[in-house]
Amino acid sequence: MKDLKNIMILTAAALSVIAMGIATYVFMSNTGKKYTESVVSYPKNGTEKSIFASNGRDSYLCCTEGDNYSVYFTDKDSFDKLPYDCPPNKRIIRMAVDDDGNCSMLIYSASTEIVDGAPLSMLTGETTEIDVIDKTGKMLSRTDVSAFLTSENVPSSFATHDSIYYAMDCAGNAIVGSVLDGMGNVMSFDVDGTVTAVDDAKDEIVTVVLEDETSYLKSISDSGEELWKVELPKSACKYGICDRTDGKIYLYNKELGIYVYDIKKKKIIRLYENPEVALGAGINDDHICILYDGDEDYELHFIEPDKL
Repeated sequence: MKDLKNIMILTAAALSVIAMGIATYVFMSNTGKKYTESVVSYPKNGTEKSIFASNGRDSYLCCTEGDNYSVYFTDKDSFDKLPYDCPPNKRIIRMAVDDDGNCSMLIYSASTEIVDGAPLSMLTGETTEIDVIDKTGKMLSRTDVSAFLTSENVPSSFATHDSIYYAMDCAGNAIVGSVLDGMGNVMSFDVDGTVTAVDDAKDEIVTVVLEDETSYLKSISDSGEELWKVELPKSACKYGICDRTDGKIYLYNKELGIYVYDIKKKKIIRLYENPEVALGAGINDDHICILYDGDEDYELHFIEPDKL
């Protein structure tokens, strides 16, 4: 009887990291394509979301657990705490998942002060680095990028497709740099308006630009020449650029949902409408992952082309 009780306790512990439930829906998008949406919930177990990044299939969640920061890998089948520790006196401030499912983490040195009885982290900018880990938490690389990124130069968006070349916006400009030289030499593009998101394509730089409270999707050449721009639906939230495939650019807005811009047709279409304000999203190869925050759990929506 005692052994049976122990088995039941161990089984319950194992199930605590397994999805609480899964529901699947099929819907027809405004693009004319049918999608399957799977909703999976994972218990928070005392954690709170800090940063979320996804490529549509593979997702990473940086969570606070008291004074500690932990990184989790999650997909439709797992929610695993990774054996990765943020270096002491440093903070993960941005994350990006490349096309192979590896996670790049932008890390700034920081100090902690007590303000009104609560700890408050302040970026010092003494050192800045990019750590790249795989789905198991194995460290693939650590690169010092302090030559360019300082406490006075903190990007609000951070994207990569190969964990070598990174696109970001700093001080309202579009920035593209490589870790091969520690970002000692970056390409900076001064675009009309304030840049809020950047993605580096093979032959052009795609940006989201805010002009007079209106967001535009804008493409510029390597020389900084504006190639085209299109107005985006109005929203109180910023747009993020998630992916570009087959002449289409995928955008995400926490308030409105997922949009796709067809470059040939010069048309922007809402692919998915958010039922509520989300915490983050990622897209790759027409696969989408969106994170929502529940009271006791993290709710992940996995959206992919319907196979039937």
